[in-house]
Amino acid sequence: MKQYVYVAVAGILLSLFSCKDHCIKGDGNVMNNASRYFNYFDIIQSNINADVYITYVNDTLPDEVFVRCDGNLDPYIHTSVDKSNNTLYIELDNEHCIRPSRPIEVYVYAHRITGIISNSSGKMICDSIVSSNLSIQVLGNGGIYMTGISIDLITGNLVGNGTIEIEGKGINGTYVNWAGGRFTAAQMMLSGNCSATCKGTGGMSVYCKNILTADPGPNGAVITFYGNPHTVIAPQERVVPGN
Repeated sequence: MKQYVYVAVAGILLSLFSCKDHCIKGDGNVMNNASRYFNYFDIIQSNINADVYITYVNDTLPDEVFVRCDGNLDPYIHTSVDKSNNTLYIELDNEHCIRPSRPIEVYVYAHRITGIISNSSGKMICDSIVSSNLSIQVLGNGGIYMTGISIDLITGNLVGNGTIEIEGKGINGTYVNWAGGRFTAAQMMLSGNCSATCKGTGGMSVYCKNILTADPGPNGAVITFYGNPHTVIAPQERVVPGN
């Protein structure tokens, strides 16, 4: 009986190593591959371990995506738009294993952005987005980093143990840190109201001028606030003003 167990374990290990050996290796010829054009999307979701750079544009051209990677790996990096929810999905071909020689970079140029979702361990880096409303979500261990944005209403959900960092200006915001990640919004200057909630051990920093409603939760998280808000609705413990 033991002999059969050893043979089965050996077979599994051999299979795993065989799959690893059959990964498609990057050829080292890193290049900007051909652009991919789309007739507009609102939401961008990354399911790939890559650095995704998102830029807001204001022109009459279609939305554009291009991938910088090993030339022979470009066909295995898929970008598609689901018209039912206007979402651009960035993901790998699930039938192949790839080994890039250098980190993959994806560049997205979009005219309208209302949602950004990180569902991987990669980074999503956003610059100068202008929108009446924006929802951002980190579902895994990756991160969303935003600078120079102008958003009337922003909603942020940090579900995994990743990172959200946002800097810019806005009116109202709703932020939730569900787990142990890092949520930094002290440089997102809200002139109106802000709701900040921690469900896990991860803390949060926010900026608010009018009404701040804060709940640090039962797990020891700390919410630090800036902007000298007119009204703070929160327990006295673990909701503290920043220096």
